[in-house]
Amino acid sequence: MLAPFVAAAGYLTRPDPTCPAHRVRHTGKLARSIPVDLALLGATGETGYWTRAVQRGVEVAGRLAPDPEHGALIYLPGRLDRRNCSNSVIDSGECTDALARLLLHPRAAGLPAAQRITLAEAVIGNAGTYLSPTVMDKEIPNQRLWGAMGLATACRLWAHGDWRAAVAGAVTRSLEEQRADGSWGYQPQALRQGAHPGAADLTVYYHSRCLAFLFHILDCLPSLDGAAIDGALRRGLDFLAAVITPDGRKPLALEGKRWFWDGPAEAGSNAFDVYALVRGWQRYGESHWLDLARRSWGQLVMHQLPDGSILAGGEPGRRDFVCPTFHTADLAWTAQVIPWLPGPAPGWPATHPASADPPAAGARRGLGHLPEKERRRPGVSTPPAGESRLLHFPQAGVVRLESPAAVALVRTLKGPRNSQFGGAIGGGTLLYAGDRVSGRNRLRLERESPEVEGSFTLYPQTPDRRAALWRFRRSDPPGREGRQWLFVARLLLAQGRPVAAAARLWRGYLRPLRQALSDPATTHWALQPEVEVDPSAAWLRLIARPARPDGTVPSWAAGIIATREITLAGAHVRVVDCLAREESSPPGVSAGPRIVYLLPAAAQDVRVECPGPVTRRPPAGRRLELRPSAPRFTLRLAFAV
Repeated sequence: MLAPFVAAAGYLTRPDPTCPAHRVRHTGKLARSIPVDLALLGATGETGYWTRAVQRGVEVAGRLAPDPEHGALIYLPGRLDRRNCSNSVIDSGECTDALARLLLHPRAAGLPAAQRITLAEAVIGNAGTYLSPTVMDKEIPNQRLWGAMGLATACRLWAHGDWRAAVAGAVTRSLEEQRADGSWGYQPQALRQGAHPGAADLTVYYHSRCLAFLFHILDCLPSLDGAAIDGALRRGLDFLAAVITPDGRKPLALEGKRWFWDGPAEAGSNAFDVYALVRGWQRYGESHWLDLARRSWGQLVMHQLPDGSILAGGEPGRRDFVCPTFHTADLAWTAQVIPWLPGPAPGWPATHPASADPPAAGARRGLGHLPEKERRRPGVSTPPAGESRLLHFPQAGVVRLESPAAVALVRTLKGPRNSQFGGAIGGGTLLYAGDRVSGRNRLRLERESPEVEGSFTLYPQTPDRRAALWRFRRSDPPGREGRQWLFVARLLLAQGRPVAAAARLWRGYLRPLRQALSDPATTHWALQPEVEVDPSAAWLRLIARPARPDGTVPSWAAGIIATREITLAGAHVRVVDCLAREESSPPGVSAGPRIVYLLPAAAQDVRVECPGPVTRRPPAGRRLELRPSAPRFTLRLAFAV
């Protein structure tokens, strides 16, 4: 079980710490080798891990310097080098936490006085001049809690009142921004802060970071515990369990910060998922969370390369933005729950029975003051044998259907999107369907395409390309989104990968620009479909209007309504789709738009009913095309996956 952590620590402490992908030394991430080495020290007792942790701590402390803009002490390079792909609050949280953990270790008393002073001055300098004055004001919840996490560890060394108040303020603000269903938006006030409104959409990639940091903050400052943070943790864990699929991953079709990822899935955030789920099991005694943590851990191990690094995506021909150094460093969190991790076995990620008993109620941390009814509430568990059910998270716009044999995820409500931010899939579109054994998704959705499996895409007879270009420039201004995509391409060029750079720029910015000129409207871009659910029968019905990426319905699509019913029956998901314009058509419209529907490759029992001929095109005849000859029309499809 220790082998993945030994390999990861070796990668983080390699002779040349320069990131091969970004050509810079990621100080904040390299600092995470300290918690990994401390965990290995605790598991093995080998003093070499302590020696290496101290050496890295001195190196990190030596990177502390004043920010030239405001003079506060930060760990270089922080925000000062764009190649670092981080910012000062994240790096400060990472480094100050790591150094404070080193000083809190019992062996720290034996360090030479000069080394203890060096480490202590770095922690005090960063916590006092940068983290405590600024952490509460950070606009992105996970970044705010990242900094608060490091500051909380510093509070364990020195009970500084201002530091504690800053941590408490960051926690309070983050709890206020959590939605009622337990989810967080990536940047809740994005529009007010000059970002695209899609940046306020759901984040599943950063979700478990918020939970992990909250758990750690409570470890450091238990006086902050109470009903408010207890409820936030419970709701957040329920949501986390709902969006993890049986293969131990979270579909990136749910992620609002899309530009980070070129492929359909990632496993890097699993390091935080595992920690949060194990800590949740310890606190609440929900054994299914421990099983889910082990599935997630198995998926993470499968993404570790021979050199010890974690390649989170790894799709052939795809170049994700986040480098292996970042995700390898995140194993510092999983290392803290080593005793509850199984070794990967053949056939993983099949279910592994829990080998540890849930902690006794009296041993659960921080629950003694809470009423019994607040300690245990129903969570996201496997339904009883032979039954199916539905779980609805309305603020996040996520519906999970599950039976003992299968799981499906549907995205309903979502935010507007551009080339970088905003949910890829909405409008009641099915984005995951898989069995509980392999967890393999039977769907393959191209997140950046106007045509995805199981969704209607409409094209006007004569698109207004000039107006379409203006809309694209407004949502993706060259000075904001265009500049960011050029930055991504330049990083790939610096790695000597010109083809990858061109492909990333094409898929990220230029292809969406070309596609926008056709002025498509799709059901998976709809923002707020009407939703009707039956939780006991694992059934839902949705009504959506085909929309542009910003969620607006074009005039040429007025009156067109899509109705969808999704039912989970045993191991299959059944979908019935209907697209119709039954009202009077808009003035000047003599025929319906061109309609495209991409059947899933795994679709079975397909039935199509329409008023005219349907053209089947590649791939494999799954791309259905209909050109209604009259303004009014009705198209029905049904299939199972």
